[in-house]
Amino acid sequence: MIGKISFLTLLFALCANPSRAQLDDLHYIPPMHSFDPVIDIGDHVLYISTPETAPVNYTIEDGAGNVLQAGTVSNAVPVTYSLTGTNTDFDVLEADLNTVLPDRGLIVTASDSVYANIRMRGGSSQAASITAKGRVAAGNDFRIFTAPLQVANSYRNHVVGLMATQNGTVVNIDLTGTGVTLHGVGAPATTNVITLNMNAGDSYVFGASSQTDPDNLTGMIGRRITSNNPIVVNSGSWTGSSVGGGGQDIIIDQMAPSSALGQEFVTVKGLGINDQEGTMVIGNINNTDIFINGSATPIATINAGDYFLIDGTNYINGALYVETSSPAYVWQVILGSNSTATQGGIFVPSLSCYSPTGVDLIPDIEMIGGTTFSGGVNIVTLAGATVTINGTPIATAPVAVTGSIYEYYQVLGLTGDVSVQSTESCAVAFFGASGAIGYGGYFSGFSDVVLNLGADGLLNPNGSSYCLDSTALIDVNTDYAIQWLLDDIAIPGANSDTLIPTVAGYYSVEISSPGGLCTDTTNQVFVVDDLAPTASNPPPVNIQCIGDVPLPDINVVTDEADFCTTYPTVAFVSDVSDGLTCPETITRTYSVTDNSGNSINVAQTITVYDNILPTASNPAPVNVQCIGDVPAPDVTVVTDEADNCTL
Repeated sequence: MIGKISFLTLLFALCANPSRAQLDDLHYIPPMHSFDPVIDIGDHVLYISTPETAPVNYTIEDGAGNVLQAGTVSNAVPVTYSLTGTNTDFDVLEADLNTVLPDRGLIVTASDSVYANIRMRGGSSQAASITAKGRVAAGNDFRIFTAPLQVANSYRNHVVGLMATQNGTVVNIDLTGTGVTLHGVGAPATTNVITLNMNAGDSYVFGASSQTDPDNLTGMIGRRITSNNPIVVNSGSWTGSSVGGGGQDIIIDQMAPSSALGQEFVTVKGLGINDQEGTMVIGNINNTDIFINGSATPIATINAGDYFLIDGTNYINGALYVETSSPAYVWQVILGSNSTATQGGIFVPSLSCYSPTGVDLIPDIEMIGGTTFSGGVNIVTLAGATVTINGTPIATAPVAVTGSIYEYYQVLGLTGDVSVQSTESCAVAFFGASGAIGYGGYFSGFSDVVLNLGADGLLNPNGSSYCLDSTALIDVNTDYAIQWLLDDIAIPGANSDTLIPTVAGYYSVEISSPGGLCTDTTNQVFVVDDLAPTASNPPPVNIQCIGDVPLPDINVVTDEADFCTTYPTVAFVSDVSDGLTCPETITRTYSVTDNSGNSINVAQTITVYDNILPTASNPAPVNVQCIGDVPAPDVTVVTDEADNCTL
């Protein structure tokens, strides 16, 4: 590394706020489009709630930062923000499709964690709900979900809305090879990747009509959206259906990026009949096996971008247990009644021991604005957990989820503000229905723990390891028991949320659920300092005399640096002469060593020239008579001999 690093912090973070997900202090809700005027939005209401008893400051802005509403929210006093009709910050006009919009979408910020849930009612027979997923929703890689349409009509259309969170965001939408024809004026062709240049708060909405092209029925499912900076994506059908004929409803939700996907899921059947409901798995990695209800034989194997629809006949006692061999997207089409007009789309969270232990609270569960529905919840939790609703234990017994360690509750007829708490990790979905209208979505989940390096961590240039002697921090709910592991072996006493790795190896964290019924281990992170420091050879020294050779001085090494060690140590090693004279070359060696013992040598060349001749005067002349009187040679007759280097 060039230059010195003055501060080392290695941050191992369990996602952004691992025990929160939908409960966060920042939410993005991209806009959507409703297509047919018959199903345009009537009421759409943003509900904001929090578990905090003290007032929490919140602000609702559009993408351009214009404040739409601000105030305080508390557990006892949830708040709403009402939008009406089309051409709003959430529902854009057809003319706004296929163009970057600087002032649409909704951004909720708060001084503490809040839930943000938008519910919408379209026409007289459509409704839907989107629960924002906080920072977990922001990522760089997504796969599109739509309803798997079998029949086209003017009501059945697909829509995707996305928002950028940073300036200089480049988004690529890859629909190549699908044959899909996008809707609206200026719709780009899908023969090439669609590239967008966006800034923070910008939105983009695109979609496809089922009547335009047969490829539009299912062609968008599994197609990929990538970006260089985090974006947030809503996806689905406005409207859609998983069956051929009959009714349809708005089937949309906010998804999470591929980095937040898991491999274990439970979907709980709604109130429809079996052939009306289903669970869709979208592959993100080739050769992904799909297993259901504990079977060791896959029901299907799919590649990245493919999907498989598990129909409702596979539910056992109202539940479906899904496992995948690789992380995958899972969506559920759920009905609020036995009418196909009450379908809803739910992005299903993966299950883990460190999912949230409840939701506090879901406000006005049976309401969309001023319209009353029949409200209910599906609760999936670890078998043996105790679950309460508004502080009261659930009267009915839980139902075991075949093939798993989970069980579920389905509670109907709920009204008002609803709080769900479990003694163990759980996932809570709410739903509502009335006649031909249905809506729903998860209020908790999407908190799968991944051991990730935080913003100040130091990833070695080799791209595969992190520095030693840094501070590791794991951010997890204090209800969970933490055990740090080194090479899969527990580190004695390492049970806090911080750790300073001093030994090279593979670090991970074992986390036990609050009730101790489940234990999960994060992925491993390799920690090592195997990179040598850097330094330049000191400048050469040229001198005349050997006596002028300077003493060793470590300060002649001036640019020593190391990626992991702030100040590597410089030490004198040796002086080695070449044994020659006029000139004599001395090689002076210094070592540069980091805190992990990695070392390099640098050399300084010292050259002793001594190329100035000595001086002396001729001795005085001697006169003698006889040759025999010539004195013997006597060096002392040279009396003024001198040299710049020799005494």
